[in-house]
Amino acid sequence: MLASGSLRLNILMIAHVIGRAGGIEMSMVDLVSDLHRRGHAVTVFVCRSPQRPNQYVDRLLASGTVVLSCPGWLAAIAGLDLGLRLKIIEAVVALLAPFLLLVAGLYAIAQRRPLVRVWVGARGKARASMSWLLQLERLYYVTLTARAWRRRPNVVHVHGWGCGQDPPGGLPWARSRGLPTVYTEHNSPPLATDGVKPPSWLNLADVIIACSHAGATGLRETCCAIKPIVVIPYSVADPVPVGHAIEARHDPSTAPPRPVTFTCLARMSVHQKRQDDLLRAFRKVADARQDVRLLLAGDGEDRAMLERLARDLEVEDKVSFLGVVPRDRLAWLMAESDVMVLPSAWEGLPVSVIESMAFGKPVVASDVGGNPELVDDGVSGRITPPRDVDPLAAAMLELAGDADLRARMGVAARERFESGGFRPNDVGAATLEVYREAVRQHNSHATDPSEMRT
Repeated sequence: MLASGSLRLNILMIAHVIGRAGGIEMSMVDLVSDLHRRGHAVTVFVCRSPQRPNQYVDRLLASGTVVLSCPGWLAAIAGLDLGLRLKIIEAVVALLAPFLLLVAGLYAIAQRRPLVRVWVGARGKARASMSWLLQLERLYYVTLTARAWRRRPNVVHVHGWGCGQDPPGGLPWARSRGLPTVYTEHNSPPLATDGVKPPSWLNLADVIIACSHAGATGLRETCCAIKPIVVIPYSVADPVPVGHAIEARHDPSTAPPRPVTFTCLARMSVHQKRQDDLLRAFRKVADARQDVRLLLAGDGEDRAMLERLARDLEVEDKVSFLGVVPRDRLAWLMAESDVMVLPSAWEGLPVSVIESMAFGKPVVASDVGGNPELVDDGVSGRITPPRDVDPLAAAMLELAGDADLRARMGVAARERFESGGFRPNDVGAATLEVYREAVRQHNSHATDPSEMRT
């Protein structure tokens, strides 16, 4: 039992994946580095073995973090498609039908019950048994149980999505081991529109972290969270030395002429990030002005489609696809940029927006998730309706045509960063306090008879 806030912690973090690029991964690595700096030990378990090369895994290993993952063959079994599992269940029940019918008939005769009802009940029990057997997510944690338990953690921190459903089995595993558990929801669940939903796995945690106030509201109203929720933003390292300030860049009186540059730094996924909407909006901007260009930084499954769209819209000469921009090239990207744009369909709290604020860049972002908590509309940027090209284009044109406005908004964005508690030291301190609260909550539940249940 932990009795002091100064006690060294052994922290186990669980995540489903660590991608080769992504704001969530970067923020998690910054948190781990800060915890190490404070003298705590961290083990990171990833359900799916990370693809290499991987800048975030390299940083974790360099900091002394133990990184574990489920073997690829075992992860492939554990991640078996849900639809395929349902087909397997139905196939097995069909194969067992003659045997189930025989058993149901004998039971119906012995108990003098209707055969049809007994037959339906027997098939239902068979499906339930097969469903339990095919809860293959438990296989993810075979490696974790075998290796991480050698250094018993004080706290488990599960990083996930979807009201605690992902990583699958992470919260039940931690709860079954009797460990104080923290869960971070990395999305902003949409507010419920179809009535109250049943409680989800996230209530197995002792304390829940939301990355935005919008996320906290969604967790309560959509996910039926009843455990304490603490809002902690993602961390971004301050690019400016202490005692210095970011001045407005590209002063028209001193900077050489160049196109007004819009930049989107995000995974290339039109389903969420909506770079297709951005390209269509940029087509309208380019029709109105010649002195503009667009940088698309990132990679993903939709890159080829977006490149085709740029050609179809006849803006390929003004659009550059940069691929993944590593962290050590971020300052270069920001220096090339005048306005950052993120037209997502949904968000948790986008790290790319926080990074832009740190570099003093105005931001045009969609009105989803934590975006309005970061961008003060009309002050540090513009908030536009999601999935609506015309308002997005109008906001981009407004900023393209007014260098003074861009400068004022950039200063306001930097001020928002400075006051927002986004530095790794601030986020690390807040997270440590959540760990201690999780221990207090866990210990109080352990002594409460109403909580002593399996």
